[in-house]
Amino acid sequence: MKALFTVLCISIAFVSFSQDEDKMVEAMMTAPGMKIESTSVKIQKESRPALAVHVNGDAGDIEKGWKKYLARQCDCDLKKEKSFLQSLGVSVPAVSLETVSIFTRVEDDNTGAQIVVAIDFGGKFMSDGDTPNEASNMRGIMTRYLKEFYGGQYEDVIRDQQKAHDKLAKEQGKLIKAGEKLQKLNGNENNDISKAESGTIKAEQDIADLQAKLIELAAEIEQSKAEIERLEKEVKKNEAVGVAKKEEVDAQKAIVDDLQKQANSIKSK
Repeated sequence: MKALFTVLCISIAFVSFSQDEDKMVEAMMTAPGMKIESTSVKIQKESRPALAVHVNGDAGDIEKGWKKYLARQCDCDLKKEKSFLQSLGVSVPAVSLETVSIFTRVEDDNTGAQIVVAIDFGGKFMSDGDTPNEASNMRGIMTRYLKEFYGGQYEDVIRDQQKAHDKLAKEQGKLIKAGEKLQKLNGNENNDISKAESGTIKAEQDIADLQAKLIELAAEIEQSKAEIERLEKEVKKNEAVGVAKKEEVDAQKAIVDDLQKQANSIKSK
């Protein structure tokens, strides 16, 4: 029952989790401390305006994903130099039609990581004040990456939940089969016990019947012996009828012998 309850809980969680994935990603992105904000960063010993956002997750995974995602936006290679991933003199159509240089890095902050992005328009760096449209476009790129990153993270969780669901469903199937097998064995055992009890009752009844038969035969034997003794006495008293009486005696002895054989046959059983 506990295994079945767990399977049902995971199934419900899996369905609701899949349906609400976009809402959860959006909620995480708009939570306090996770908004894309203006900041500054030192590039070539100068403080330059930039955009930054905190991301929950492993810094290494975030940097790897961000590098790949940003490279697709500018169709360029980002090389690491002086703590920055950078690409000089490239086009990023989603941000601006001008040629730009990109400087970005992922900083581990113990609770996740912070993505920092600065874009150089040939001496003028992207900022909400000087290049509001481009800064807004860059925010769009960063937002789309966050959705992709968090979506991937939740896909992993959902996949793990599905594996757990499948495993529990398999275990549940095994338990059901085992229960059916035990129930069948218990039924067979009950049938065997019932048969044995019936056999025992019949045997006891047969023994009782044989004992009653023996008692009956013993009584008949005793009665026949008494008759023989009476007849023998009659023979001695009256020799004239001795022959007839002798025949009766012999006949009675034959009956006794036959009864004795029956009794012996019963005892041998």
